[in-house]
Order: sequence, then structure tokens, then C-alpha cells
Amino acid sequence: MKSNKLFFGALTLLAFTACSDDKNTAPDDTINNGSESFINVRIFDVNSLTSKAPAFENGNEHAAAGYDESAIKSLTIAFYSTDKKFITTGTASEIDFKAPNQTNGGNIETVAEVTVKLKLKPTDPVPAWAIAFANPIDGSDASLGDIATTRKRPRTAFCTSATLDNKTVKVFAMNNSVYFDASNNEVVATPVTRANFFQGTNSGGVPAVDFYIERIAGKVVLKGNNSEDNSILPFNNNEKYKLIGENDAETEYSFVFVPKKWCLNAEEKKTNLMKDFKDADYATLNSNLKWGADELWNDPTRKRSYWTRSITWNNATIPDVSDDVDTDAEKEKCSLVYHTYQDAITNGVKVGTPCYTFENTKQSSYYNNNAALVSAVIVGEYELRGSDNQPLKDGDKLSTFYRRNGQFFSLKGYYSKMAAAQRILGTVSGETFTALSAADLEAVTKINHPTSTTTDKYMENEVTIVFDKTKAGEKLTDLYVRTAENKYTKYNDLTIEDEEVNNDKDLWINKQLLKQCGLTEAYTNGKAYFNIPIRHLGIKTTTTDETTKKETTTLSPGYYGIVRNHTYDITVTEVQAGAFGNGVFSETKPIVPPTKTDDYNFKANINVHAWRVVTHTVTIGKE
Repeated sequence: MKSNKLFFGALTLLAFTACSDDKNTAPDDTINNGSESFINVRIFDVNSLTSKAPAFENGNEHAAAGYDESAIKSLTIAFYSTDKKFITTGTASEIDFKAPNQTNGGNIETVAEVTVKLKLKPTDPVPAWAIAFANPIDGSDASLGDIATTRKRPRTAFCTSATLDNKTVKVFAMNNSVYFDASNNEVVATPVTRANFFQGTNSGGVPAVDFYIERIAGKVVLKGNNSEDNSILPFNNNEKYKLIGENDAETEYSFVFVPKKWCLNAEEKKTNLMKDFKDADYATLNSNLKWGADELWNDPTRKRSYWTRSITWNNATIPDVSDDVDTDAEKEKCSLVYHTYQDAITNGVKVGTPCYTFENTKQSSYYNNNAALVSAVIVGEYELRGSDNQPLKDGDKLSTFYRRNGQFFSLKGYYSKMAAAQRILGTVSGETFTALSAADLEAVTKINHPTSTTTDKYMENEVTIVFDKTKAGEKLTDLYVRTAENKYTKYNDLTIEDEEVNNDKDLWINKQLLKQCGLTEAYTNGKAYFNIPIRHLGIKTTTTDETTKKETTTLSPGYYGIVRNHTYDITVTEVQAGAFGNGVFSETKPIVPPTKTDDYNFKANINVHAWRVVTHTVTIGKE
């Protein structure tokens, strides 16, 4: 039969009713006599449980191609004893779904029904608790010994492939919604009793059991607000800057950023199978989560919550720079996944298309580090256009340029700047040392990220000039190295006694070049990115000291992050004048964004849907 589509709003309701193929047997001790027992599952859309609701969206309203956000292809109900130990499961697939009995009473509409059977051994206790798993990634999810273990099991995937209408699509794993009820008790599993099970052909008046489930993934949509399909971001393509070239000559260009793709970055590698509050009770959570009068973190009326503590909530290992996650071993140690520019171009999506990811929330102490925050990264290229409005190119590639202290340099201009700064490499005539000219300096050095010149850490796009004896070739014969004031030695005669560089003269030279020339931001072939940390529902509070008049800004828990079964709708509404993307030196190095409060790039609205919608408006150049 055709796959059932579950149109989830705030959440999805599963309810048990009665149905079977044999005559009815009243619910009594015979439930665990070794014969088959049955329950009926009804699936409901509960998008409108109450009149006053946060923003929600139904599944598939903005689904990415190849995904079905609402389909249930298989269903497993796991049953647990009074002490919450696993007993058994009942399963069903889409072929078992029956045409629903549509009801429009109240705010709940029946979408599908299915009968699930189970068999209890005589030694099994009668189930007291149950958890529903829709589209389970791993069938063992439901048989882990007890509910606490089941809940905390790490999962490394949130989708599985399925055939829907003769097409292969990805469907989402879902399970019981976790929240606190009206009495502030945590709800993880659904209570069941002997009276909810039946044997026979007719369920009689066996009462139903209601299950509320949610997807284990979150969704983020990045879009602009100036096109019908929201595929165009409002970048100002008339920003003009002077590019400093050879001999400090200045030429004015329009710097036009052309976005290519976007992706999520600093993603969690895994998630808890079910939502987890890390053993925090209701009172503690309620005290910490101050989101304003109109924002709930817990919603017992809708059988759900809008908060969780992700798997690395308080124990995340975060890199400072991309060099910290350069090897497979370093990536393994790191808690989050950082994508390269090349990854984003190859596997990212177009503006207006959603991305899915694991939930990711962090303690407020992580908020001062952009690398710790799950973010939307927009990758693209800067075109430098002159008076003819044609992009400036180096061969068939866009022009590489460099940014330093608010100034922009071409390759020749950069070397002119470096030649004026460095005093370590030169020539000697008589007793006079002359630093290399820009052209001669370019002949014996290359521009590189200073990974081998120092133990300090630098951003991936930060470069300096690095001595390259292979490139220098015959010029080494006449090259002098200034080792001290008024002391110069031919490179070929130079020996260095410095344990910090293991007596490596090339490394010593590079350390001196770094000290004298400093760091410059590189935009290789114009490549750049903008980083937008994902906002959740927390608030920003600003207080002013009455004595000093100094303002202090505090971000509440939940200000940043992604929670499962939420849609984060990011609309870029404005790009402020002067806002500039982060450069990319190597497109194969992981993007670990810098922490720059003055370079938060977008003015945007972020809506969280439930799929709860969080709306975030971003302005480039201003938080």
C-alpha cells in the first residue's frame, strides 16, 4: 500500500485502539500465556492542540529533495516492566497500515491506523511502559535492557532509506517526545496497563494508549527575502575598495561576493536516541531557562518540550583553529564536525534548501567561541570588478587578494608591503646590508599558513611569507641573512644554534619573518565564507553599572543551539555596508570560524518551527 504520510506539527500522536482477527478475549492474566496479543495504533496530526500556539509547520512543507519528513515506513513499540526493564517489542510496516477512521472532533485528526502484535512468555511481566520507534535506524534501539539505557544510547544517523511511491527517499527516525507533565514529572515512556491489550477478533471497549513522537533531527533553512523562491541573499554588490598593487599603486574595484552554497558547520557527530536533560530536574531547568514571557521551554499541553541538553552539552572538545582538526586522529578527538570549503561546495545546498542535523546545545560558557556553536556557513567567491564591470582574474581563476588592517592587496602589492617590513633577507655590498626588493623577496619565498614556523595557533586563512630554498635556487649564492644588528651571513654559510628550532636555519628564518611581517588574511581566488551561529529561543540581557555606566551583556542558556524536531528558519534581510567575509587560504582545510564580535555578518530572522519554527533575522555586519 501507499506509504502513510504523517503531517506532524508540534508533534505526532500515536494512539492504541482495539482490533484483531480472532474473537475477543477480555484483558486478564492470559496476556502472558505465550499466545499472541494485539494493540491498535492510530496516528494523529496534533498540529493544533490548543488555540494559542508557537509557530509550527507540517512535515514536507519545506523538505529537501530526496527526503520525506513525515512518512512512517516501519513502527516498533517497545514494552517495559514496572521497573522499566525491557520485555518485548511489537512491530509493523507500511503494508500493515489500514485506512484511518477520520475524526474531526476537537483539534485532532486521525491520519493512519495499524495493528501491532506481540507475544509474551509466561515468565514475562505484564508491560507497564512503552516507547514508540518510527523508522528506527537500528532495530536494537528497542531492546537495550531498560529505559534509561535506551534513552541515552548514542545514534550516528537520523535518517534511513526507504522506497516511497517507487522512489528511494530518506525518512526520519522518530520516538517518544520527552517533556515534563503538568505536575513537573519527567515523561519519557508512555504508561500502559493490562487493560490496553486484547486477544481475539474484537477489541470491545479496550481503551487506547496515546503516544507522542518527535524526529531526532533538527532542520535549518537559510534564505533571502528578496526573491520569490528565497534563493537570493541581499549582498550589496556595490562596495568599493582600493586594491594596493605593485609600488603601492591603488586601483578601485567593486568587491562583489557571489554566494555558491551553504551548509551547517560545527555539527554534532551523534545524538542521544531520545531527548535528554542530563539528569536536571524541572525546578533547575525552569530556573535556568528564562526565555521571556511568551517563550515556553516545556509544553505539557502539547506533550513536548523545546529544550534538551545535547550529547556534548558540558564536555565538548572544541578546536581553536583548523590546525587542531587537520588529521584523522585530531578529528576523532574533536566533538564536532567541521567542513572544508570544498566540502561545502560539493555537498552543500543552494540558498532556500534545508539542511538536517543532530541537535546541538551548549552551556553558556561556550558562547564566546564561535567554533563551539553550530552555524550556517555561506561559501562563495569575491569578484573584483573594475570600471568595465568584469571580474579581475588570474588566468581562468578569480583574482587572489589579501586583507590586512582594513586594506586590500594584490599579490604584488602584498610583496611590496612585506619587502618594506622584513629585514632578515637581503644582499650585502661592502658593509651595507640591503633588504630584498619586493621582486627579489617573491623569488625566494612563498605565501603560506605558518604551521611550521611556530607553536602558536593561527586561523586557517592567516598567512605570512615563508622562505623557500627550492624556489630560491641559484639566488641562494648571493643571499644574506641578518642574524643580529650589523651582523650578516651568507645563507650557504649560516649555522644556527637554537634549540627552539632544532638548529634548523630555515625554520629560524621563518620565525624571524613571521615576527617582522606578521599575519595577513588570504582570499585564494576570491574564496570566502560567512558564518551565522544558529539561534534558539534564549534571550540577551543587557545591564548597566550605575557607577561605571559600563554595559554587560548576558546570553541565557538556549540562546544558541539546535533542538530536535525544530525548524530554524534563517532569513537574511540585510547586508550592512562594510561587512566582509572570512577569507579562505586552502579550500581543503576545515572551516573553524574565528571569534570576532565585530564581524558577525548578517542581520537575519530565525524562526524555530516544530517541526517548531524558530525565526532568526540576520544583518551582515551587525549581530
